Amino acid sequence: MRKNMQRIMSLMLVLFLLIPSLVIAEAGIDIDYTQKGNNAIVNIKGTRNRPVSITIKDGSRYYYMNQGITDDLGKIEFSATLDVDNTYDCKVNIDGKTATKKIVMEKADVDPDPTDPTDPTDPTDPTDPGKPKDARVDLYIKGYKGVILDEKNIKLRNRETALDLTTRILDDHDISYENRKGYIASIDGQKEFDKGRDSGWMFSVNGKYPDVGAGSVRLRDGDKIKWLYTYDLGKDIGAPSYKRDSKEEDANKTIKDALKVVNDKVATEKEIRKAIEEVIKYFESNKSTSKESEIRSLLRDGARAAEVLSIALDRTKDQGLAEDIGNGAIDIIKSLNSIVDNKSDKETVEKLSQVSEEHLGVALNSIDKIKDEKKIDTIIDDILEISVKVEEKLSKKFENPNRDIEKSIKIKMKGPKDDISEIILPKPLLEKAMSKKVDNIKLSSTQALIEIKPDFIGKDIDNDIKIISEKKNKETLVRLSQGDRDIDTLKAPIKITLPYDVNYTNKHNITVTLIKEDGTKEIIGGVYDETNKNVKFLTHKLGRFTIGENKVDFKDLSNHGWAVEAVNSMAAKGIIDGKAKDKFDPAANITRAEFSALTSRMLKYNEDIDNELPFKDVNKNRWYYKSISAVYKNGLINGKSDISFDPEGYITREEMSKIIGQVLENKLYKNQDTKHLSRFNDVENISSWAKEGATITAHNGIIKGSNGKFNPKANATRAETAVMLHRLYKLIID
Repeated sequence: MRKNMQRIMSLMLVLFLLIPSLVIAEAGIDIDYTQKGNNAIVNIKGTRNRPVSITIKDGSRYYYMNQGITDDLGKIEFSATLDVDNTYDCKVNIDGKTATKKIVMEKADVDPDPTDPTDPTDPTDPTDPGKPKDARVDLYIKGYKGVILDEKNIKLRNRETALDLTTRILDDHDISYENRKGYIASIDGQKEFDKGRDSGWMFSVNGKYPDVGAGSVRLRDGDKIKWLYTYDLGKDIGAPSYKRDSKEEDANKTIKDALKVVNDKVATEKEIRKAIEEVIKYFESNKSTSKESEIRSLLRDGARAAEVLSIALDRTKDQGLAEDIGNGAIDIIKSLNSIVDNKSDKETVEKLSQVSEEHLGVALNSIDKIKDEKKIDTIIDDILEISVKVEEKLSKKFENPNRDIEKSIKIKMKGPKDDISEIILPKPLLEKAMSKKVDNIKLSSTQALIEIKPDFIGKDIDNDIKIISEKKNKETLVRLSQGDRDIDTLKAPIKITLPYDVNYTNKHNITVTLIKEDGTKEIIGGVYDETNKNVKFLTHKLGRFTIGENKVDFKDLSNHGWAVEAVNSMAAKGIIDGKAKDKFDPAANITRAEFSALTSRMLKYNEDIDNELPFKDVNKNRWYYKSISAVYKNGLINGKSDISFDPEGYITREEMSKIIGQVLENKLYKNQDTKHLSRFNDVENISSWAKEGATITAHNGIIKGSNGKFNPKANATRAETAVMLHRLYKLIID
């Protein structure tokens, strides 16, 4: 990966080289080049055994960037693939001194365009010497989950590079990827650093790993392009070794030495403490780092440091050392957070969040070995403070202009095996999170991402809470206990995200099913994320979850084509039912009680919590009592008066918009200016009490109206309801 990933490393060079310099050239740096076809062999001579950086550009576009170290004679050679019949600016930097040279690429006896029939060097079809042969190449992509693509005999396009071809074919096959200005960071959801600091994607052409990015390699007839996922800088896939710079070597040695100590079964507590101190000191000494490439390197080191601390914590029984480990994990994240600022890109901040959750998981686990309550409180306060800062920084990078930024913390769950993870949430942590008005606690593991409200089991917490996620075949078990008591149902719903990467017929039919202790099944619902290959769902029940397609097809939707997808999807997810097995009755009106039930079912409220209602017309013996009670308790719906709900009355579109608007507000969607209603020519008919809900609902595309009208007083039909809830469901799950 690293020859390819040198583009990341070279960002450091670019940041320096782009700074205007008064020095055009310095004595002592000689640049010469020779042209071989469309390759420029650049020979540099300067100070011996010193780091060198080189950039070659045409106008404002960079064609080549690289770095290395001069040999004992002060020499170094670079090879760049460039377009012929063009002139480039070459700039070399050795220890802050620069020199420049023009590189003129003359027309050579090469074939710059394999598909140009006027070029006499083009290969021809032997059956028709006057007809140019189509240039064909092979493309093979293999990630850590297996082969992603193996396609042969692909027709090459005019002047196509390895990057052009790869992204074109991935697009053709609807395979996701992340292209960071010519650097491939992810393919099919398999990202760099997923398998450690030295993991990521590398490409080769005909078995050779180019020194340049894939966008600089022009393809030829018969080329074989491979993208392989490496775990250790390319060594495992036969790529040339990557050389770290001096800072990376320092970090590598410090962390490597620490890993050796903590894995040594005869190492003393004193030796372990000393090794940890050296790791923490390394990060503290780099607080002033500002170059993006160096920050990225430190973040990769941070991930390995978390491994050191985690192993040390597992080994120690000493309360003092456990405290040092917990505080050390927090100190490392504070150091890393201080160098990642608003100028850092999304990927860097995202990596900070990933490293942070690992260290804070270590810090939280350290509490289990500390008995001093004051020291425990200090660690918990630090966890909450630093995690909120990191997650707020991440939220701003991915900010949705329609939503307020939630106050959240993220912690990595850990387990003895890859298929099981667990975490203990101390009672003080949940209580402090509530008092500090934390919106969300995110618990991540390889099996699941579990998002909870601090009061998800209620405001009165008796004991610490243990949460376990376990992968068994195609099922994921999520268990929760408090003390010696298992908890199967929660007072507030939680959101769970499970990996899901299989072929499907219709993504809207994908749903999560809960398998109960007696073997019976309950459809839970969920939304499939094609990009990240996972399914997100809400639930207040815990147990064994499985994912699959649940196809529902009503036969009476022929006159409601606009609603077919929404109706079938919401039915497949167990949110809305038909009137019969294959009958939905789309044109029928829906009652206030029915809509209350649908809303409660969609949001996964626990309807078994006893609540008293003030309404005289909602009888406890009726099927809808618990649903109305749940949505009323959560502030989504009011009565027609203080004592009347009108459960059997039909719900109007403006009443529905008010409820949906409140759901969005509860999910931190912002209120909007009522000017957004101006597109409806009957806006004056919307009641004043409904305008706020109507505005936020219309602005977020839940209600779109018909023929330019909002129709606020009209009764909502079952088809309209299904469509609105379908749109709403995706918003609140995402």
